[in-house]
Amino acid sequence: MTDVVPKIASTLERSKLLMCACLMFLEAPLMFQRKDPFGALVFLGGLYISLNVVRVLSTNVTAAGISQLTWRGWLQMRWEDVTTVTRRRRSMVLTSCNGKVIVPTESFYDTRAAMEYLHAHLPEHLRQD
Repeated sequence: MTDVVPKIASTLERSKLLMCACLMFLEAPLMFQRKDPFGALVFLGGLYISLNVVRVLSTNVTAAGISQLTWRGWLQMRWEDVTTVTRRRRSMVLTSCNGKVIVPTESFYDTRAAMEYLHAHLPEHLRQD
């Protein structure tokens, strides 16, 4: 079992957040002045992306478990509490009785090492080779 805890590539994620904030800052006055529906969609899309980036930046992986800021507040999940794992193209969804944590595997510095770390810490019955 690997002991090196994977880290989120926060510089890249913060850059995305900054770009969305700039887009929303520039688009908001235009949206309200012109009452443009396309502008409203751009603004809401930027807001949605920004909130997802905040979720990614809040993801904290430790040897004891994983925690993340969700729409309902902080969710902390111990590895042994994970009941199901759903693998997606760029993320993994870990589910327990307390809720779901979406692990953004593509946002780690080393995606392969992050996947190996998660796999090693999952309960035995959920590990797939």
